[in-house]
Amino acid sequence: MEKEFKPISKDEVLKVLEAYFSWKEASEKVKKLNGRGINLHESISERLVCYLSNFALAIGEGSYDAKSSEGDFIQIKATSNFEDDLSSFGPRSKFDFLHFARFDINKDEVWLYDIPKKELDNIILNKKKMKHFSNNRSKEEDRIFQLLRSLLRNTN
Repeated sequence: MEKEFKPISKDEVLKVLEAYFSWKEASEKVKKLNGRGINLHESISERLVCYLSNFALAIGEGSYDAKSSEGDFIQIKATSNFEDDLSSFGPRSKFDFLHFARFDINKDEVWLYDIPKKELDNIILNKKKMKHFSNNRSKEEDRIFQLLRSLLRNTN
């Protein structure tokens, strides 16, 4: 099935914000029981990033999450832990830009970062084996790393 693209309307983003506040409340309750909150669901983060960035949300199978008005394919990653993150990319992920949403749930803010894919290619995933993001694409393993530590600490 080929992907379809759908713009996010104001009515839909209002529903997304309602879901965000419900998630936040539930996550806080779970954190009190377990010490660890609930992961922020991609249906919230992807729709919010699409609305704020004027992207069309990708519907269907494939490795990218959205499409820009210029035709670029967008991968969206998010963290609800403002100080830390752990992001993974499948070995066959294809996209032109990464849009990283860094949620500060204490202030109900989201910081958006637009990262060209070429900037990810030099990230070292494994120092001992000198595995880089770019040369790990054909492997049957996910590329997992901390975006904040790898890229963003130098930009703030």
